[in-house]
Amino acid sequence: RYKEKFSDGETIVNEPNTSETLADGTVKTLIYTVYGPKSAMELYHYQKGKLEYQIADLYVRDIEKLAANYLTSGTKMIYEYAHEINARIAINTDYFRDNAKNEGLIIRNAKLIQSKPCKFSDLCVVFQDGTVRCYDCKAEQIDNDAIIANYPYHAFYFGPSLLDADGNAKTVFNSTLNPKNPRTVFGYYEPGHYAFICVLGDRSMKDINDKPLGKGKSPGMNFEELSALCASLGMKAAYNLDGGGSSGMYWNDQLFGHNSRGMGDILAIID
Repeated sequence: RYKEKFSDGETIVNEPNTSETLADGTVKTLIYTVYGPKSAMELYHYQKGKLEYQIADLYVRDIEKLAANYLTSGTKMIYEYAHEINARIAINTDYFRDNAKNEGLIIRNAKLIQSKPCKFSDLCVVFQDGTVRCYDCKAEQIDNDAIIANYPYHAFYFGPSLLDADGNAKTVFNSTLNPKNPRTVFGYYEPGHYAFICVLGDRSMKDINDKPLGKGKSPGMNFEELSALCASLGMKAAYNLDGGGSSGMYWNDQLFGHNSRGMGDILAIID
């Protein structure tokens, strides 16, 4: 699957910087591509007025290339985790130690970290066969044992889920934290094909050397806007991760986003 996306041996890296203007006036620019033997990425920058976000189209030959790097105590910045595993690209996730102390199913790299009831937040599970399912905590009873029996590789507990079971945009979400904000999203098309999204917001930023980059002028997005975006891209599932000062996407020794605080873990593409 997706054989044309992978190289036969040597990794091929390019910075095309080719742009097109979409029907709604958004300027879409392909800024960075990496085609390796086991993983590939195509990174796009989007700008409409002041709104800025980046979307990485991601391909892996096996699920182990969609890897987490995490700590069970202490924190690091996104780029520090990324450097440790030579990540092509990485995002923050659900900050599981802070947000799921008393509940939730947490799994990283097929290792069970925590299995407690999922009562208040939606759950996102990446299975070892590459499929992804988001569970609606209000609409269904989440059976952790049944999920574990079906070989999960990652389980994130934050949310909300942004699309319904048919890939349509939601208008009602299991969260009240819905202002326009910096956002991080994990998206799914089909096994082997995923996406990372990072949306800039109106707050200060720094680069990976802690150099101030000024205050972002992008307004950020709310859940309705995120949901509509993911549906328009044809995703089958999309899941909101920790935003605000956590939100960030690392690639090619650059940080896009705000990421002003240490994280418990990242989700990355490796080769």
